[in-house]
Amino acid sequence: MADNTQHDVSVTLVDLLSSPIKSLKYEIKKQATVIAAGVTNAKGELAKFAANLDDELQIYVQRLEGTDMKLIKNVRVTQENLAFKLRSSKVMLDVDLVKHEGDKGVYKRKTHIVKSGDTLDSIARKNGTTVRQLATLNHIKNANSISVGQVIKLPVPQPASTGAAATPQATPKASQSAGQNVNPAPTPSAVPAAGAAGAPASQNDAKAGADPLQALNQDRSANSGSPKAELQVCKDQSNCIKKGDKGPLIEEINIRLAGFGGALPTDEFTDLTEKCIKQFQRDYMGASETGRACGGVLKALDEFMTSYPIASRFSQMKCKCNVCGGFGSGRIQGNAHEYPGIHRSLVWALRAAEFYLKETKLGYSVFTISSGYRCIDDNLQHSRTSVNHMGRALDVQFVKDGETSRTGNAGIEKIREDIFVKYLGAQHRWVNHNKISLEATSDGATTWVHYDVREYQASYQLDKFFVQSAADANGESIVDLAKKQGKTQLAACGGIPKDVVQPEGQEHEFNENDAKEALRYIYDKYGKDTAEVVERMYRVETAHFKSKQYRHCGTPGMEAHGSPPYYGWNGSYFSEAPTGLWAAFEGAGLSGAGGNAQVTDKKKQFVKLSSVKVGMEYVAKYKDGHDGNYARWFSTDETKQALYRKTLATVVPRIVNSFK
Repeated sequence: MADNTQHDVSVTLVDLLSSPIKSLKYEIKKQATVIAAGVTNAKGELAKFAANLDDELQIYVQRLEGTDMKLIKNVRVTQENLAFKLRSSKVMLDVDLVKHEGDKGVYKRKTHIVKSGDTLDSIARKNGTTVRQLATLNHIKNANSISVGQVIKLPVPQPASTGAAATPQATPKASQSAGQNVNPAPTPSAVPAAGAAGAPASQNDAKAGADPLQALNQDRSANSGSPKAELQVCKDQSNCIKKGDKGPLIEEINIRLAGFGGALPTDEFTDLTEKCIKQFQRDYMGASETGRACGGVLKALDEFMTSYPIASRFSQMKCKCNVCGGFGSGRIQGNAHEYPGIHRSLVWALRAAEFYLKETKLGYSVFTISSGYRCIDDNLQHSRTSVNHMGRALDVQFVKDGETSRTGNAGIEKIREDIFVKYLGAQHRWVNHNKISLEATSDGATTWVHYDVREYQASYQLDKFFVQSAADANGESIVDLAKKQGKTQLAACGGIPKDVVQPEGQEHEFNENDAKEALRYIYDKYGKDTAEVVERMYRVETAHFKSKQYRHCGTPGMEAHGSPPYYGWNGSYFSEAPTGLWAAFEGAGLSGAGGNAQVTDKKKQFVKLSSVKVGMEYVAKYKDGHDGNYARWFSTDETKQALYRKTLATVVPRIVNSFK
């Protein structure tokens, strides 16, 4: 006999840092009938409502823009007096409004009337803001389409707090400039219009309209390759890294900013460091320019690394002599110095070049690395005397969109000038010290861009800057590096989650529909082969998307074996940091002995993610990061890896097979 007893259900909405999401309109539906509605209180709580055991309920919230409601969670009433929290994967921001200090009736916002020759880019640079901020403020859908006489509203300047630089603003309705930057570097002329992040319940919603449970921050176009802006506003910048500071963390920041204005690999925070951070904040983050490295900047640098992977490119950088092993033998003969690998600044500059090619919509993309390391033996084989390519230079060929052959001289000249000189801060030929240098067409570089660091001073060409693998070129998560150096407050201002263990039954449960949505994303971004591997791995590791671990965590079994935010896993593979941990007894698994020798006397803790997409993308990046050896996920033992591959080969990737 069915139990028709009504039981109380309590729901609380919180953001990534457990702060309540207040004043949010909601509806609770049972099938198509609304059984409860209202607005969340100051604690993020929905008013208690009643339901029967086993009722299937749907929770809707109102989008930030518009009046329509969005489904964020399906929940089944599994116990009496059910109480649970819905946690967003983003941070909600309370932005202080600008204090009005003028006379009554005085309108403080400035405007700009469009004149002949104006572009949104030129207006933005003139007024110390960004194309993205102007487009959002003025509801401009096409940044390339403005008309003479059009009135453009400008952001209200945000006064800096005492002793701190201006606060970066990231909310769609409160975009504000941090003040004028003297001689700012140019911004891309065609930054895509902002999209919207998906809600944690539906995971991968890419439809228009911001989701209130995801963030007030905007999401750049998925086609641009840019990351989601999910940075917490750093109101107190006393912990930020700034000009005059020194240390290994600053050296790492400088290396990663090599392509944003030509930062040099020094451990000092210089004027150039500040300039490059401002360019990164403006062009990549879409934030106001403080010139300081807060936690948000560190997190964005990690995202930049994962958004522009270089594993496949790095394999093209090895020497082709078939003698040295790929990166010389450390010999010094006359002017020839075989450095121990490829200079990291070259690799990070290549990432930036790919970013700017996409953002500016120049119409080109990287085709291949035509020449990387060339050792002394390779020079002898080809009767060559140049020595730049012994770790200090790369030759990159490009392809025009829609074409299949490499770009000719006209396109190469355009890429040199409009990307490498304009944004990377490179120079033509070898005029000045401590600059990335470009070969000219007259030097023979007719169908490739040659760039090198030969004019770097000796202290910037030490062995520690040269690497022989993509993993070493990447380095560890810069957020993790900051924490290791005791800068926990700095890291925290980037919205990095706390170590939260959520009890079973109090969070969203993932299902096969989540897997379908995530696999569609993997298929489109990484291709069919990778999507098939990911689906097979998930099916084997999660009992075809039915295991408790999958339903609660969204992963193929990622046991925590380290500290937050990444719990021992590679932070560079996460598109979003884990949301916490989930504890349960481990199953026997494929080996019959659990993942790392089964523990039966206590619960193990597993990494919990905001979406299946985050987990599947981790697996895709893991595969790429290990040269396609996905079986290493199961074991480092080659015999066991062979068993894993054999097992996966028997699994039918039904979801991927359904894609066209």
